[in-house]
Amino acid sequence: MFEILEAYGIPPDVVVAIRVMYENTSAVVITPEGETDAFNIDTGILPEDRLHVSDGSDIELVGDFKYLGGYTDSSHDMSMRIAQSWSALHSLQKLWKAPIQKDTKTKVFQACIETILLYGSESWTLNITRQKRLDSTYTRMLRAAYNISWRHHLTNKSLYGSLPRISDVVRHYRLALAGHVIRHDEPAGRLLLWTPDTRRGVRRPYVTLKSVIERDTGLTGADLYAVMVNRGLWSSNFVNTSPTPHGIG
Repeated sequence: MFEILEAYGIPPDVVVAIRVMYENTSAVVITPEGETDAFNIDTGILPEDRLHVSDGSDIELVGDFKYLGGYTDSSHDMSMRIAQSWSALHSLQKLWKAPIQKDTKTKVFQACIETILLYGSESWTLNITRQKRLDSTYTRMLRAAYNISWRHHLTNKSLYGSLPRISDVVRHYRLALAGHVIRHDEPAGRLLLWTPDTRRGVRRPYVTLKSVIERDTGLTGADLYAVMVNRGLWSSNFVNTSPTPHGIG
């Protein structure tokens, strides 16, 4: 396995870190009947391999799973966040329909709805389609919170006021996290801007966190890395600048 990682261009220190994790380690599998006996971990798992529990049944190999409250697939995670946000929004219908000032509703909306929607969003890989979906969803949620019907021909600028476009907020979070990660001498920081030494042929390129950061900043390669590791330069140009209000204030 380690030779394969090196052949794919994984940095040597990352390969060493992975190797250390496999040395002298053991694990158990938790089943409805309890924990299995401990077994040594001395090899990697290939796509065609399967893990088994004590009764011989397979443990499913998946490409997406829930970890720390979010799914590893950005599209799935965003969809779940949107669904949970709508649920929370509908649970406060009495509040939205009450004769309360808009500023008060905005504070409640940001505290109770927006926080649910944006949980883990700094790691989302947003292509243009997902970004538009997120913005349009946020706009519909604002209309619901302000109790504004679609029959009222209110422009988005008037609707948003001093609020920024939600995709700009996500961009702000993403760049702040990326700068923090890359300045730490850990595997996550060393892999953030890593590109595999392989060719995929003629097809649409994958949307990765690296490509999204390049789109956010307009920088690539050595120029992007040089700015990211410079805390002051990165902060002044991309982090300490607040998202621009989408409305008229």
